[in-house]
Amino acid sequence: MMAVLTVFPLGAVAQSCSARVIFANGIVTLEEDAQRVRDTLRDNVNQALQAEGRAELPFYCFDYAYASTREQTDTQAYLLDLLEAAGQYIGGVFGPFWRWLAGTDSPPNFFGQLVQDVFIGVGNISFLTNSDLQTQIGYYRSWLENSDKVIIVAHSQGNLFANEAFVVLTSGADGNSIVSPDRLPIVAVATPDSFVAGKPFGSHTTLYGDIIRSVLIALPANTDVDGTPCTPITPESQLPDLVNGTACHDFVKSYLAGDFSWPRIINQIISEIPVAIFTLTPSRDIWTTSVYSYAPSGGGPGGGLNDDLLRVGGWGDEYRSLLQFSLVSAPTNAVSATLRLYDISANSGTPVSMYLDRITSSWDWTTQLISPLSPDNERLWWVNRPSFIQISTSPLSAPTVGNYYDINITDLYNQWRSGAVSNYGVQLRPTSTHNEFNVFASSENATAAWRPQLIVVGSDE
Repeated sequence: MMAVLTVFPLGAVAQSCSARVIFANGIVTLEEDAQRVRDTLRDNVNQALQAEGRAELPFYCFDYAYASTREQTDTQAYLLDLLEAAGQYIGGVFGPFWRWLAGTDSPPNFFGQLVQDVFIGVGNISFLTNSDLQTQIGYYRSWLENSDKVIIVAHSQGNLFANEAFVVLTSGADGNSIVSPDRLPIVAVATPDSFVAGKPFGSHTTLYGDIIRSVLIALPANTDVDGTPCTPITPESQLPDLVNGTACHDFVKSYLAGDFSWPRIINQIISEIPVAIFTLTPSRDIWTTSVYSYAPSGGGPGGGLNDDLLRVGGWGDEYRSLLQFSLVSAPTNAVSATLRLYDISANSGTPVSMYLDRITSSWDWTTQLISPLSPDNERLWWVNRPSFIQISTSPLSAPTVGNYYDINITDLYNQWRSGAVSNYGVQLRPTSTHNEFNVFASSENATAAWRPQLIVVGSDE
């Protein structure tokens, strides 16, 4: 049986993707079915990403590698092949054949071998000719040029193509550059092969009752059939009947419908989609105070210092700290955005809880107008403190001296990046000022590890 492999990319020009999900089809799959599965897979993956608060992958980041392994890739041709092969053993009496097929009678060993030979006629790796592999490998290389990672979701004998392509690409056996194995992960479903390239044993998903269990070298079934239209086969040594086993083999109707198979497959795909992690440092940060100016001449009016500390609290007066981050190179959507500070001391007082504010006006002290209440551009004078909106009525808890202090600003970050609100940064205000202080390290602190950071986790699609 000669294989004819045809690979159809979704678009003529591959667009850039952080991850590209490719469906590699199995037997009894028409090209339009491969397209349908790709679309269903896309909907399921994006639904799961959305549930996790992550950015969905655009439609063009999903594709399919269509492998046509029969001149007529349909169920009728499959049954005719099996019937013809069985007839060589049982002559013209076909009653037992249909009982074996339905599972009402226990089939003899030769019938199981026939199911294996016909259903998975591509089971011999020599079936994959050099021209077949070169065609598919060429598309994988093209996809990899425009993607950080290509995730192959392989079903049935699509796993044979995926495994062989992985071996060639990660070894450079085709004479081209070596692809890092972590850029070409395989999510194996109903595999007839004895391994999953690049993955540990047991990483595959095969339903109990799947006809693929008839393949002697196939990895064992490992997933319950709850939620699928198929029934499990017990004992494990029993050959699956063709009708139930074939229904159980269906990627969409069984594997993407199962209570256990769906999350197993989708979670494996999600876990392979890169998550961008950015660590940003402040473009500016400073503290200011309401009474004492900290200017060389002392006295008032209020104003702080642009030094190695960020002060929040007070003792009758009030100290506030302000931070702003440039987001030009940061992800457009964040799974999480965390402002991390390091608490150096309580300034001989006690730590204080704080209000987190969204600053709503500019506060560049280097360009503020000189006046009696702001006599220099060395500090943020109290009179020039910016306007703000308190983010939550609930205050932030008091930090612990000598520890990092994390503040979740994910919602605010996404508002900044979407343009819903302008990015003037954030402000920390004390909830009370009875000899209560939080003294954090600023961006000018000599200890680099203590300096403020905005840690953003996101998928920039």
